[in-house]
Amino acid sequence: LSQRVKTALSGNDGRIVDIISSKRFRGDVLDLFAEVTAEKDSVDILVVVCEAFAGSLRYHLDIAATLRKQLVKVAESIAMIARRGAASEDPKTALFEIVVGFMPTGRGCMMVLIPEQGLQGSLSNVRELLKHGLQVARGK
Repeated sequence: LSQRVKTALSGNDGRIVDIISSKRFRGDVLDLFAEVTAEKDSVDILVVVCEAFAGSLRYHLDIAATLRKQLVKVAESIAMIARRGAASEDPKTALFEIVVGFMPTGRGCMMVLIPEQGLQGSLSNVRELLKHGLQVARGK
């Protein structure tokens, strides 16, 4: 999964993205939030990938609502572009609520919540927008 994220964010222009941490989680949504926010001070872009499993749609909606509350700026237009990219890979991912926005703590980071089934399409569609959004949010 980490390699897929790295490939999608690096693109074809020779830039390399470093993966600082990769964790697999399944459990209470509030516990997931604690795991996610523990990493936010050391990263520029925080990618949360949700796996599909039986009954996962409601779980994903809970995750999206919980993570969305932590953002000071939700980037709805970037999320829509990511959703289109995910749906181009797997049409069922159009049901998934992709969340993109800026988390303000420390230096701040962009957070992206995406489905595993559309990972490549969603991240490759928005990689440049995430970088630009981060620069704007940090005042650069």
